[in-house]
Amino acid sequence: MATRIPITIRRLPGPSLHADETVTVFAAPGIGGAAAMDAAWRERWRALCGALGVAVGEAADAEAAAAEATGAFAARALGDPPWTIRRAPLPGEFLLPEMDRGLAVSAARLAVASVDLTRTGSPPAAAVVRMRQSADALGGLAGSLPSVAARPLAGPLVEGLSRLGLPWSWSTVNPGLVRVGEGRHLTLFDGLKSMRERHFGGVVARNKLAIKRYLSSFGLPVLPERVVTDMNDVAAAAESIGYPIAVKPIDGSLGHGLSLDVRTPAEAAAAFETARPYGTAVMFEPFLAVPDFRAVVVDGAARFVFQRVPPAVVGDGRSTIGALIAAHDRAVAAHDPSVPARHPIGHDAEVDRTLARGGRTVGSVPEAGQRVTVRTAPLLHIGGHPVDRTDQLHPSIDALFRRLADLVDLAVFAIDFRAEAVDRPWMAQRFAILEYNSRPNLGDFVGHPVIDRIIRRVAPDPEAVRLPTILVVDRNPGDGPAHLRRQIDQDLLPFGLRSAEGLHLGGLAVPVHPGEAHLRMTEDPTLAVAIHWASPHDLVRNGIGAPVIDVAWMPADESATPSDLRALVGRLARHIERWDGRAMVPPAILAAAGRLAR
Repeated sequence: MATRIPITIRRLPGPSLHADETVTVFAAPGIGGAAAMDAAWRERWRALCGALGVAVGEAADAEAAAAEATGAFAARALGDPPWTIRRAPLPGEFLLPEMDRGLAVSAARLAVASVDLTRTGSPPAAAVVRMRQSADALGGLAGSLPSVAARPLAGPLVEGLSRLGLPWSWSTVNPGLVRVGEGRHLTLFDGLKSMRERHFGGVVARNKLAIKRYLSSFGLPVLPERVVTDMNDVAAAAESIGYPIAVKPIDGSLGHGLSLDVRTPAEAAAAFETARPYGTAVMFEPFLAVPDFRAVVVDGAARFVFQRVPPAVVGDGRSTIGALIAAHDRAVAAHDPSVPARHPIGHDAEVDRTLARGGRTVGSVPEAGQRVTVRTAPLLHIGGHPVDRTDQLHPSIDALFRRLADLVDLAVFAIDFRAEAVDRPWMAQRFAILEYNSRPNLGDFVGHPVIDRIIRRVAPDPEAVRLPTILVVDRNPGDGPAHLRRQIDQDLLPFGLRSAEGLHLGGLAVPVHPGEAHLRMTEDPTLAVAIHWASPHDLVRNGIGAPVIDVAWMPADESATPSDLRALVGRLARHIERWDGRAMVPPAILAAAGRLAR
C-alpha cells in the first residue's frame, strides 16, 4: 500500500511564509488526510519506530505521524538530536530542517511505510527486518553527503564568513565549493583558494618540479633536484645530490610520500618506494637541516609567517618515549591548551627512523627536561606545531616573496621555505624556497586575521556582494513577464527573470523549481539584477527566496494579496511601489533594474 501513497519533498529557500530559514517541505496526502490515529494504531506505529531505532511522539493524525517519522529517520542518519517538526501554513504540509533531497526522500518513504503498515495491525517480522536494513542504510547515505567535516580545507573560510556576517553557502551548481556573494559579485572558493585567481600560477603550483624550474629561471633561490622514475637510478641520483637528501613525489600533497634527512643508499631506496605511489615521478633534493617555515601571501605581501616545529616530547626521567607520545596524543584529544600541537603524533616507521638517528627507540627513557624530536617532518597534521614569526620577517625575504608573487600572479598563496632564521637577509644564510601552494591549508588557524583578510578581498561587506532584487506581485500576470523577457533578451541585459513561464537566464530557459529560482540567479556570475514577477499564489506556495528586496511592486488593491504575504514583503522590501495592474509596463521595471545595477 505504501508504494501507492504520493510523497512530496521540496526545498523551500527562506524567507517565505513558511519560515525565515530554508526548510524541507514534506507532504503525503494519500496516507489518510487529517484522520485521527486511534490509540491502538498509534501504539503499533510507535513500537515499530522504536524497533527501527527512533523515538516518536503522540502524533494526532497519519500525516503528522509520517512527517515526524521522516524527521526522526533523517536525524538518526545524520547523527543529530531529534528535530521539531512544524505544520506549514498550507494544509497537509509539514516543515523539516533543510537537508539533502535524496536523504529526505528515502527517510520519507520509510516513514510513510511505518505509518501505513501499522494501520490495521502489527507489520510482519520480515517487513520489520527489511525496514531496519533501510533505516541503517540511511546512515550510509548521510555519511556520503558533503559536509564541513568532509571539507577540512574549507573550515576556516566557513567560520570566518559566518563570524563576519557575510552571505555564503555550499554551491549547488559547483558541488564541493563555497559560494561567497551573489550574481556578478559571486566568488567561488576551493578551501581558501578563490576560483577567480589567475590560471597560470595555479597550474605551476600542482607540480613541485615545475615550481622549481620556473622560479630558478628568474633567479629565486631553490634547491637543485634529480627526478627519478626507476629504482635502478636511485643510487646514482642520490650520490649526485649528496647525502643527506629529501625525497618527495613531484605532484604529491599534504606530505604524502615525503622522507627527510635520508642518509644512506638503503634509506634512499626505501624513500623512493614510499614516494612512488603518490606521484608521477619522485624528486631528490638536498636536505637543509635548518628550520622550516610557511608564509601566507595576500595581495603580494607576506601577511602571516610561522615556523613549523617538528613533533617532539619532553622527558620526565621516568616515562618511555612511547608513553610520552601516548600522553601527548591524549592531551591533544582533550584539547589541553598547554600542548602547542593540535594533532596527534602517533607511531609509525618514520618515528622509529627518527629516534634511531639519536640511538633511541620508543622504549628509551629520556632525562627530565630533555626534548626529543620524534619525527623529522615538521608538518602540523602529524604532530608539529606553529610558532608565529611574522613580525621578525627580514625586509629582504619580504622583497623576495613579493617578487615571487609577481611571477606567479596569485593574490593568495603560501610559500614553504627553509632558513636559518627569518630575521636575517636571505642571501647571507642557508635559505631555499621549497614550493608554493595556490590552495593554502590554514585549517589549524581558524579565526586568524589573515583568513579575514582573504575574505575581505572579495567580500568587504554583505551589501557589496549582494544581487539586487526586484519583486512584482501581480494577481493576473498575463503577458507582462513575456514582454519583459523579450526586452531583456533583445537588449542582452544581465538580468534574470522568474515568472509563471519559469526561470530565464541569458535568453535560456532554466529547468528549476520556482522556489529555487532566486538561488540559481545568485549563482549566475553574469547577473546584475534578479527580477521576480509572480502571482500571490506562487509566492505563498514557493516563497520568494530573497532575504532582501530592493523594490517591490504591490497591487494597489490590498485585497488582491493575502495579508501574511503583504507583511512578509513589507518586512523584506526596502521600497514598495503601488500599481493597479495596468500602468506597470516592462520599461519601468527595466529602468529600476538599470538604476540598481549601477
